[in-house]
Amino acid sequence: MHRSGGPQDRLLRFWLLKPTHRAHFFPLRQHRLDDPGQLNMRIRLAERTDQPQIVRLIADIFREYGETICLDNCDSDLLDLERNFQAVGGSFWVLEEQGKIKGTVAVTPSHEPSADPIIPCLLKRLYLHPSLRGGVWGRELMQTAVEWARQQGFQRMEFWSDSRFSRAHNFYQKFGCLMTGQSRVMHDSYEPYEEYHFRLDLAPVARRQVAE
Repeated sequence: MHRSGGPQDRLLRFWLLKPTHRAHFFPLRQHRLDDPGQLNMRIRLAERTDQPQIVRLIADIFREYGETICLDNCDSDLLDLERNFQAVGGSFWVLEEQGKIKGTVAVTPSHEPSADPIIPCLLKRLYLHPSLRGGVWGRELMQTAVEWARQQGFQRMEFWSDSRFSRAHNFYQKFGCLMTGQSRVMHDSYEPYEEYHFRLDLAPVARRQVAE
């Protein structure tokens, strides 16, 4: 899980890829697992009508950490998913169980000017309902975002995560993300909060092994 997503993300953006609406039609991931309670779960692209449930899910997760969702500033991107994700060349997915949103994840291009030849994208809004943590769905959401990013030609994924989300940080590192040691203090919510920086190499595993 990570906090960043609203206006402050402009610090991390520059235009590398033109938006391609065709890319948003990413195949949904639907699973048939041994657990009967998960038979009706699927990962699909978010729709405009999902917005109230998405906001409710994230607001509930923030309350676990004594935080309040700030739709006037850092969380304002959730008010218009099409404009803030699809229209800028990104995508937003939800984990749905019989009409109820149980998880989210999103990716957008970075728009921060850089001399680095590696093209990065930004992971955003990875959240999972408490009842599903520790299972397969966090990894499935992350894998959905990674596969899409690779298909778009991105070579690296970067993101900032609230320093309080220690369980999420363990998940990211097990997935292969590197905690870079960078941190920042944000002032775009009701109270200041600290974030840690992560990155993930999106090159195919075989290619990374050869390079090593």
